[in-house]
Amino acid sequence: NDKLLDIGTGSGFFAKKFYSYKCSIIDSIDIDEAAIRYAKKNNFAENINYVLQDAINDPFPNTSYDVIAWDGAIGHFHPDANDKMLKKISQSLNDNGIFVGSEELGHNMPDDHFQTWGNLGEFRDMFKKYFKYVNLKEIEYTAGINKNYVRKEAFWRCTNSDEVSNRNFHTWY
Repeated sequence: NDKLLDIGTGSGFFAKKFYSYKCSIIDSIDIDEAAIRYAKKNNFAENINYVLQDAINDPFPNTSYDVIAWDGAIGHFHPDANDKMLKKISQSLNDNGIFVGSEELGHNMPDDHFQTWGNLGEFRDMFKKYFKYVNLKEIEYTAGINKNYVRKEAFWRCTNSDEVSNRNFHTWY
């Protein structure tokens, strides 16, 4: 029954396949008009509100969320937006809200990435200014058609809630 904000929803795949079955309300935002059209057509659910919006400069569709997910999209934002976005995210979480997401680690990203992180410490340094509790995990797996690419992925769960911080992070993903 959570109210969730999905930042950079793209095709809406995660909103539909992972979030829609667990949340009562999902605001899925993206700046790409074609992505929002695709999401509305191909990943529709009654509880998902796809919104064409500039996440940096426009207010979020609601003022309080249980969960804010910025999954696989933070690297597509310019580094100059990090402080504004993280402050906005922190202020938009309810008292027991959590901020979650993931991003690939490494500095050899495609041209559509405006920023990269080499290790979990770089994420921790960025998040700790806005969240009392920063939990990070790293996993490594093979990817690609021939399984010849080793990908490292950072996962985070940030909160300002003492109650939420004590929950077991291992069961989160």
